[in-house]
Amino acid sequence: MKVYSELAGRELNRETKAVYEAAVKLELAMLECEEMDLEVTGVEWGGGYQPRIILRENYKTKKFVKSGTAQIFGMKTKAGVRYNFYQMQVRGVKCIWEGEREYGKVRQKTKFKH
Repeated sequence: MKVYSELAGRELNRETKAVYEAAVKLELAMLECEEMDLEVTGVEWGGGYQPRIILRENYKTKKFVKSGTAQIFGMKTKAGVRYNFYQMQVRGVKCIWEGEREYGKVRQKTKFKH
């Protein structure tokens, strides 16, 4: 059975419609990432038809974390170094990246009185 896709401007079968509309959203999100100086390194297609954009950490991603636009959604430790996983939405598409540390948290040197 075919259904009408406004983005395609024609009728498509349901599966084709879902994939096509996800691809269009992905393209628009990637163009906006480019405008925001975000470096796209890849795309993951997970369950269903919802892609995720993989970004490289840079000064803009750090600003998004500090401002609260991006949030931590996981972490890993590799060779004693903690890596946080961050996420945010761009045009309805989830963008993810990993960073070596938490931003905005300055470690203070502890002064001991003897």
